Amino acid sequence: MNTDLCNLKTAVDKAVDDAHNWHDVCEEVAKIFGGNNALLIPSNPNFRGLWLACTPSLAPALEEYIAEGWHLNDFRHKTISLVAERGYATDDDILSSREQMLDMPYYTDFLWKHDIGFFIGMRLPTPNGLWVICVYFNHERSPITEEEIALADQVSQLMANAVIAADTKAHNSIAAFARFFSGTKSEIYIFDPQGEECLSIDQDGKFSSDADRPDFLNTNLTTELRDEIGEICASAPELSLSNSYIVKCNDKRVNLLVVQVSPFLRHFHIPFKVCVIACECNDQTIERHHSLRIEFNLTKSEVLTLELLAAGNNTSSIAELLSVKVSTIRQRLKGMYEKTDTNGQVELVSFYNGL
Repeated sequence: MNTDLCNLKTAVDKAVDDAHNWHDVCEEVAKIFGGNNALLIPSNPNFRGLWLACTPSLAPALEEYIAEGWHLNDFRHKTISLVAERGYATDDDILSSREQMLDMPYYTDFLWKHDIGFFIGMRLPTPNGLWVICVYFNHERSPITEEEIALADQVSQLMANAVIAADTKAHNSIAAFARFFSGTKSEIYIFDPQGEECLSIDQDGKFSSDADRPDFLNTNLTTELRDEIGEICASAPELSLSNSYIVKCNDKRVNLLVVQVSPFLRHFHIPFKVCVIACECNDQTIERHHSLRIEFNLTKSEVLTLELLAAGNNTSSIAELLSVKVSTIRQRLKGMYEKTDTNGQVELVSFYNGL
């Protein structure tokens, strides 16, 4: 294996451990082919925006791509079937001649402006469907060679192996996440971006792919909850969003905790990005929520943090559960001490249990 492929192997190994490193993978792929930029993009447009790994210099172009509507006339989508069939495609596969570029605003007014004229697209199968590894060059370049076709196959295979490893690691981590709720009689679901498909996870961390849609999605909260799931899914991976609801479902009150699957697990190929923890709650829980919000002016985030603290979680586990820094949890606790006139976690939990 040559030096460039060794560097790519090192980069993808790091990406398996931390999803943010897929951007570095793009840098290495661009170097291998002598391109200016590289991008990982899904063939399914429903997943665009959830995670687009790319070389940093390409980020401004992607914003313009959407803002100016170039995505509505991107004829390169025609290459998807070729990429799926034979493993690679280029502009030459969809242009009658190189001169045709000069007559197309897509090239002259957008692509060349960002030094992303010619491209080579390579196949990357994932659990999230087919993704394409795109390498971009400045304006034109010579046609793809047999050596580059063989290299494209090596790159695709190397990255496909990394996707499998990252998928396994992510599922194991999500299973460990579910064990936070061991003994709480909670039901745990992982949703896709549309809130349609879902996996259930038992408290031993075992996944079930044939989970029925839970009843709480058929309540009057459906629209609001779907919007919440959509907001979390469309958010940048480095953000952390969470919310909680109390809803009536089948004559029972159910407490719903909606959280983003940890950003460290949000590999571009993981379709399930939102976790909903459902737990039946009694009248006392409802009264506590009302009292904390109205009488003591606690925010939703503070109430959620206090509930998890009272359930026996420490600051580190709460931070991991909500995908925030430990310092954020400590800051929330400090605010709650002031609002509830308590000193320390023991007094705060005692205050909560006494409501």
